[in-house]
Amino acid sequence: MRLPEAFLTRMKTELGDEYESFVCQYSMPPIRGLRVNTLKTDLDSFRRFCPWSITPSGIIDESFVLNEDATGIGVHPYHSGAFLYAGAVCRKPRGIHR
Repeated sequence: MRLPEAFLTRMKTELGDEYESFVCQYSMPPIRGLRVNTLKTDLDSFRRFCPWSITPSGIIDESFVLNEDATGIGVHPYHSGAFLYAGAVCRKPRGIHR
């Protein structure tokens, strides 16, 4: 992926020593995940009825990494019923421990 030079310059200034770890993330494959809407269901129940293989993301309790290519998740009844929100999972760049 080719990022705009103005963006890279700004990020280098803002991130300092963490810049290289940040840029490295763009060469890695995306990690897809989901977040459970705990107003609709509790996490234990969701883990039991979830049709996909998931692993806790380690970011927040209700966030999970999809361990497989979950095609059609955006049109699945759980998504339509707002039991979950699908998307990319945020991750810390390697070497950053905050």
